[in-house]
Amino acid sequence: MASGGIDAMKEAVVIIDKDRDVKARFTRDAVADLVRASRWGWVPFLGAAVTLWTAGFDVIYACQDVEFDRSTRLFSMPACRGIPDALRVSSLLHLATVVFLVLIHFAFAMGALYLAFLAAISVLLVLEHRMVRPDRLEHVPFAFFHMNSAVSVL
Repeated sequence: MASGGIDAMKEAVVIIDKDRDVKARFTRDAVADLVRASRWGWVPFLGAAVTLWTAGFDVIYACQDVEFDRSTRLFSMPACRGIPDALRVSSLLHLATVVFLVLIHFAFAMGALYLAFLAAISVLLVLEHRMVRPDRLEHVPFAFFHMNSAVSVL
């Protein structure tokens, strides 16, 4: 690991509270150093963001097939956990997507244009989750094809 990564680890503060819970707090600069110290730069972080985004919209799309999945014993997340829980997991996956994109911004000082596109992506993901509800799955095709097409362009 490059010295930037080692320096970043030195900046990490580990706090053990009375209940013996361990909490790690990283400064913004420490996280940026870790990202920059990566051998491939921002590529793994963008890869993680795209993977999480894809997993998130795949879970949404799978909500349409929950009855088929159960009848054929397929273990999709909506079939196993239920549609409401699956949609919550999808929301968390998309939140993690935005976190990775924010890490790229802080680590590589991407600038105002990057932040504008990141804001647009965030808004589209929020709208996608507001459109699709357990009782409103008829909006899945629009959210899946149109909203995610817009995100992919951004």
